[in-house]
Formats: sequence, structure tokens, C-alpha cells
Amino acid sequence: MSVKTLSKLTIFGYGLGHVCNDICASMWFTYLLLFFQKVLGIGRSDAALLLLIGQFADGISTTLLGLVADKIGLIPIFRRYGKRKSLHLFGSLCVFATFPFIFIPTVQDMCSDQQMLYYPVFIVIFQFGWAAVQISHLSLITDLTNDENTRTLLTSVRYGFTVISNLLVYITTWIFFGFGDSSQQVGHGDAEKFRNIMIVGVSCGGVATLCFHLLVREDSSEVRVSEEKKCENPGVLSWLLNPNLYFVACVYMATRLYVNLTQAYIPFYLQDSVRVSSSFLAIIPLIQYVTSFLCSFATNKANKVAGRHVTWVGGAVLGCLAALIIQLLPDPAMRSAGIFVIAIIVGCSSCVMLITSLGLTADLIGPHVQSGALIYGLMSLTDKLSNGLAVLVIQGQIPCLTTFEILWLPLVKVAELLPNSCDDLEDPCTHPPVPVTSTVIPDFGGDICFSFYKTVLTIATSSTSIFGALFVILMLALSRYRKQREERIEKNPIC
Repeated sequence: MSVKTLSKLTIFGYGLGHVCNDICASMWFTYLLLFFQKVLGIGRSDAALLLLIGQFADGISTTLLGLVADKIGLIPIFRRYGKRKSLHLFGSLCVFATFPFIFIPTVQDMCSDQQMLYYPVFIVIFQFGWAAVQISHLSLITDLTNDENTRTLLTSVRYGFTVISNLLVYITTWIFFGFGDSSQQVGHGDAEKFRNIMIVGVSCGGVATLCFHLLVREDSSEVRVSEEKKCENPGVLSWLLNPNLYFVACVYMATRLYVNLTQAYIPFYLQDSVRVSSSFLAIIPLIQYVTSFLCSFATNKANKVAGRHVTWVGGAVLGCLAALIIQLLPDPAMRSAGIFVIAIIVGCSSCVMLITSLGLTADLIGPHVQSGALIYGLMSLTDKLSNGLAVLVIQGQIPCLTTFEILWLPLVKVAELLPNSCDDLEDPCTHPPVPVTSTVIPDFGGDICFSFYKTVLTIATSSTSIFGALFVILMLALSRYRKQREERIEKNPIC
């Protein structure tokens, strides 16, 4: 089989194809819970439920799209433009039509019942479109080239643009939150800032999507289709009976849990545990993703030199190191320099584990490119469901209201809750928020309230790293065992 080479322009264009998704995902995982709870005043349980609805919608969509995406090339109009690019275009339109409505401030005075009817509609359609873009873009890796090193390069470029997309979001956030009045707590009056961040992000995502469709040419000729049919492609049942599928899925799930949980709860950790100013909501993720971008180049080389299994375990070791620092470093040291160290380590470990896990997935697919969408769909299913359930569990364990949430309650209720703020929020329609003029954080609820997100980050980083490392080590051991067994059979063939 001849090796397919790609031009630098094609590789660059491919990287642009997931920029809009990355921008939306950055806002979704980093600021959605913060926006719902602290800006719109949605109760923490309802906010977690909305995120879970999105994760379930995404997980179901990726599974369904994984089953049908590889077959839409049989339709002439899709084959003519490219089955991956056709699905990508459809998904992009769904994202552009719905995501802006999730972060607009005009619905902040809705009652809770109205909010719980309004948001799921846009969230479900957005997640379906997001899944379509993700599946089609990942599947293109195995469609564009059959060379393992080039696939790793595409994965690295994809991750590089993911980092750039996140940097765009965080720099924009820094511009809106870091200059002028940088209050200590995000609040009701910051709704327009989130809207402006969303407008900038979606606009840049739209330009990147257009460039992707102009620069990347998908080989959709009849010759290409006939060549793919020559390679025997396993069916769904064959894949489900393949133990390697479950090993890789567990590693991918651990990776996404690590990346998404740190991304979702670092803002709460900064606001409610470390208690730094709101500008750090952009500064810390910015440092984290600059580190990730620089680390992506070394990760690509490490995959070639040390192999994927050793490289992923190296990332897991960094994840455990971050957990130790978060747990052991005292708060004064964390506020001065520790949080920057955490951002650097988390950025490096996220980069190493994510690039390598995507490489393991591409290796699993191998020459069976017609199953690419199915495999990536199954991987994404484990990712979305596990993340949604993890957030729901964490939100349910919050021991008390945060300081800002107390400000949503009527004044008489605040006095009742001061000793033990452990009830859910009142509906802002019935009890309007109390005006906030001070940025000083009163010490409500005891130390457990302020240390909760510290515990969340410690457990999230350590448990996911250890869980994934166990499966990577098991995969490596089984791989070596099979190789040794094949060598013994070759030396001593059975007559």
C-alpha cells in the first residue's frame, strides 16, 4: 500500500476544521456552570442537570452519527463534496444557529421553570451539531493519510489549534474581565461580558470553518470508494467483541475526564477556594494552554521515540504531581505562586494524555478507515456520559452555598442560612438578587465550603490519571505478551 503524503496547506487547513468546536467547548466546560450559577442565578442542581442533558445529547448523537456517518458516502451528492466534509458542514450550521443563545443575557430574569424549558432546546441541537463536526473531523485523520507519523502530526496540529482556540477564549475573557473593575466575584452584572466573549469566539470560529472547507480536499472519487471496499471492514459486532476497543475507550475516557473536570472546576477553585480576583479566570487557563501548546511539539516527538504507552503514562505522572501540589500546598503559597505551577503542570499533562489517546484511537482503527466514525463515536460516548455523570455527582456533593449564591437569596433568608448554608438557591423570579457593592468575601459556612473545590481538583486529577495509567500498562503488557507468543509460534510452528 502506497503512503499518502499531505501538503502543508492541507495540514494547516485540517487544523482549522475544529476551531469553532474548540471555542464552544472551551466556553462550555470552563464557564457554563459559572455563568449559569453566578450570573443567571440558576441553582447548582439545575445547572448540573443542564450540563448533563448536553453531555447525554452529545453522547447519543456521536453514537448514532458513528453508525451512519460512514455510510452517507453512498449518497451521490455527499460523495461528490466528501462525506466527511458534508457532515462537518451540516454540524457547523447547527452550532452557529444555537450556541449563541446559550450565553445571551436577555433571559437572565426568567423563572427557573422557564429556564429549564428554554435552554435544553438549544443545548440538544448544539450538541448534535458539535458531535457531527467532531466525528467528521476526527474521521478525516484516517481518511486523509495511511501513514502513522502523518496521522500523529495531524493529531498534534489538531491539538495545537485546540490550544490556540482556548487561548483566544481566555485572552478575550481577560480583555473583558481583566481591565477596569476586576472585582473578586463574578456576578449578575457580568452577563454582557459573557455575551461579548461568545460573539468574538463564534465569529472567529466561523472564519476558521470557512477556511477549512476551502483548503481541505477530501478524496471522494469512485476510485477511492472502490479502494476502501477492497479492505475488509469489521462490522459493529466485530468491533464490540474486540477487547482493544474497551482498553482504548477507558484510556480515552480517563483523558477526557482529566481535561474536562479540571477545565470546569478550576474557575470555581479560583473563585471559592483560592479566592483570587476575577481576572484570574482568564490568566490561569491562559497559562495552562500556552504550556499545552509548547508541550504539543515535544509530545509528538515523544510518541515517535518512546511510544504511545510510555508517553501517556508520563502524562499521568504529571497529573498525579498536580494533585499532590493542590492538596499539600497551603493557601497563601497557592495564591502567590502555586496556582501558576498548577496551571503549567495541568497544561503539560493534558496535552500529553490527549494527543496520545487520540493516537491510540487512530492506531486502533488502523486500515479500517470506513469504521473511523463509528470508533470515534464510541470513544466520544464514553467521554460525554462519564463527564456528565461526574459533574452531576460533584454538584450534588457541594456542602454549602458559595458566598455569591447567598447573595441571590432575600436578606431575611441570608440571616437564616449564615450558620449552615446548605439549601439550594431560591428562584430569582420570586426572590430578586441582593445588590452587591462590596468585593470583600465574608467567611460563611466554615472552612469546608472553601476547601471543597480543592478536594474536587485533587481527586479529579489523581483518580483519572491512575485509572487511565492502569489500562495503558495493561495494554502494553498484553501487546508484549502477544508479540512474544507470535515469535514463539514462528520459531516452533505446529505441524
